[in-house]
Amino acid sequence: EWPNHVLHDLEPNLKYPVPNSKDLKEADLAKFLKDYAAGQLKPKYKSLPIPPAEEESSKALRTVVYENWDAVVMDKNKDVLVELMAPWCGYCKRMQPTVEKLATKYAPHASKIVIAQFDGHQNDLPQSANFKLEHFPTFLLYK
Repeated sequence: EWPNHVLHDLEPNLKYPVPNSKDLKEADLAKFLKDYAAGQLKPKYKSLPIPPAEEESSKALRTVVYENWDAVVMDKNKDVLVELMAPWCGYCKRMQPTVEKLATKYAPHASKIVIAQFDGHQNDLPQSANFKLEHFPTFLLYK
């Protein structure tokens, strides 16, 4: 469950969630900020679960989430075209058949080329993407 309050360090895009609690006191928040300033907090990210391997192997269009971004998108042995999308985005919905058709066309070359989708609403974009997401849809090619 994603927290209600997050300290967001914008430049490196690191997020530090404030622990959820109905009994959050001023002292708790002060300790949180002190721990942040001392570098004792670990950043956290939103990520949908990694899709099961058997589910992904039967699809031409791969699903990428925060947790598997580096393994799928940053694979140096493949060219990867990834669509950063949101399920509520009208443009993304209209692009879906075209993206699926493209993925199906390149499926026989899956050992060299990957066509993937990343839900930018439900997942944070990893630092390794080296990109700041500003609108949907966005297509990125990693060679």
